[in-house]
Amino acid sequence: MLNLSVLNDPGFCPHSLNKYASIMACGNGYMGIRAAHEENYTQQNRGMYLAGLYHRAGRNETNELINVPDIIGMDIELDGINFTLLSGEIIDWQRELDFANGELRRRVVWRSADGKRYRVESRRFVSLDQLPLVAMQLSVTPLDASSDVMLSTGIDATQTNSGRQHLDEISVRVFDQHYMQGVYETQDRAADVVISACCRLSTTSDSCFTAKNRRITVHHAVKVAQGDTVTLEKLVWVTHRSDKALSQDTFARNALAELKTCATRGYAALLESAACAWKKVWHDCRVDVTSTEHQDQLALDYAVWHLTAMTPAHDERSSIAAKGLTGEGYKGHVFWDTEISCCLSISLPDQKLPVVCCATGGLTCRGRGKKHAGKAGLAPCSPGRVPRAVRKRRRNSQRSTSARAYVRKWPPRWLNIISWRISRGPLSPTGRQRTMMPLCAMKA
Repeated sequence: MLNLSVLNDPGFCPHSLNKYASIMACGNGYMGIRAAHEENYTQQNRGMYLAGLYHRAGRNETNELINVPDIIGMDIELDGINFTLLSGEIIDWQRELDFANGELRRRVVWRSADGKRYRVESRRFVSLDQLPLVAMQLSVTPLDASSDVMLSTGIDATQTNSGRQHLDEISVRVFDQHYMQGVYETQDRAADVVISACCRLSTTSDSCFTAKNRRITVHHAVKVAQGDTVTLEKLVWVTHRSDKALSQDTFARNALAELKTCATRGYAALLESAACAWKKVWHDCRVDVTSTEHQDQLALDYAVWHLTAMTPAHDERSSIAAKGLTGEGYKGHVFWDTEISCCLSISLPDQKLPVVCCATGGLTCRGRGKKHAGKAGLAPCSPGRVPRAVRKRRRNSQRSTSARAYVRKWPPRWLNIISWRISRGPLSPTGRQRTMMPLCAMKA
């Protein structure tokens, strides 16, 4: 069994909120969620991003990766006092990102201004097994006396890209007293986003729903005895589309059905499935290091974890943005660094193919670049998503054949490129061996 590293946040600091929100962001290549705290802080930037979901906010703006509605935020009220680490006293703190299953965990023992102690624990992960799935739990335990606990969470569509709003709210609805759903559309009507959420409390509570100012929220109020724990479990299904094969209502109804299926399994079973998917990644890609420095192994483990979390291996129209799916840096654009620095072909051929396909598909932009700036030193483009017209349809072809077709279409004057076909076999000392054969090589 692999002894995988765990990335730790050494302590709460308001000046480091956004640093660790980026470093410990969760993802699966389909979506990325910044590691923001559940409670709100003025300096904290929340963010959830879907690979390939771009929009231009105005004529004078550029395409950018959309910050979709937030699902992580939560208002926590303990005996009438809002839970915030900017006041009171932090008695105990532990926050870590577990590379084995992608779970982000936090455990805080907090003393409020009136002297009462509470233990607040939170867990969440973005599933590598079911890409649109996000699961989270938050638990509160009063340590000194029984307490009145109020928890409020939902779908917050007030999120923007530094003030620019990209999504119009189409509808928000509640189903069966447990399920919430928001349907959103980009302002150019090119893409739909559907976010469905299910919230369940571990005990009976007084609850109600509110929908106001682009927010749909469920509120739970419960009395918790000293030493008892109340847990709120929240499952979210986040999906988007740019094709209109189905009606919007049917698309939203299908998303809700997927969420209901996940809700029958619960957090623990869903986490186990995600851990199995990560186990395969680590079996194929883990590199063991013998070193006196713990940071050496941690750095390598983090690189593999982050590459997996940020690579949209599911979609050949998308590639790895400059800041991945951890924030709005570079507006989510994809640059040539992806093809120059990222060598996935050896250990992750399935992930390399979509990256190469996205790059070659985007070369249709080269004519526009040549017209405006000439040939010298100009990359063909930095696409966020390859236009549908240049997608390669490869439903009935093998991956190796498809890869060869893409590479041969690469204009030879732009870049040297070699693509490899991989065969698996034993290689000491890990017991795996791979032989490589070039499909083709082009020279400038």
